[in-house]
Amino acid sequence: MRRALAAHLSTRPSGRPLALLDRALPDLGVDTVTIDDRGIAMRATRILADAGHRNIAYVTAVDAEGHEYRDLAQIYTSSVRERIDGFLTVCRDAGIERPERYVRLGATSPAETRGVADKLLSGPDRATAILASDSVTALEIFRVIRQRGLRIPEDISLITFHDADWTSVTTPPVTVIDQPVYTLGKSVAELLIRRLKGETRSPERLILPTAIIERGSVGPPSNRGR
Repeated sequence: MRRALAAHLSTRPSGRPLALLDRALPDLGVDTVTIDDRGIAMRATRILADAGHRNIAYVTAVDAEGHEYRDLAQIYTSSVRERIDGFLTVCRDAGIERPERYVRLGATSPAETRGVADKLLSGPDRATAILASDSVTALEIFRVIRQRGLRIPEDISLITFHDADWTSVTTPPVTVIDQPVYTLGKSVAELLIRRLKGETRSPERLILPTAIIERGSVGPPSNRGR
């Protein structure tokens, strides 16, 4: 699919500049602005692993056939692929066996996300920590945690991509990966404007720094409900 998309984009009418935002297609020679998705996912996962968690889940809205994660090759979105790779790398470095079993795809709607969360938080091997791919997904996970009578961070730790308004006003507030949304948009617009003005230099790839805002939603795992 990635090759097909690159081929499709490469057939765009000549003379029209193209830049990619928050996605990368290595086969396509165009300007790209992204964050270090793999690196920031590694940092977030390391926070959870260093707190003592071994049942760490990654939940994403990206889906695949059968709604089951098998390997990175099935993930067509570059940013999600990089994040899962970083997540799995840290889990394996921490000695966690088969961390891929806690990768959950298909959180495509509130109902689907709640179903994913319910399964993750059930059973003797339930997740004790979750890294959510975005704040919309995280909000539904947060609701399920509350509905099940679990406490954050005593029973479940939570980190999410995107510093949405709600993440700072919950009890406790949620640790977030603060993506530089404004700077991403500004940077890609500047690259396009320079191309429109006739610049013909080699394609540029900007990787913007990204911060983690640590709040109160991460703690050591407990045995409650397990």
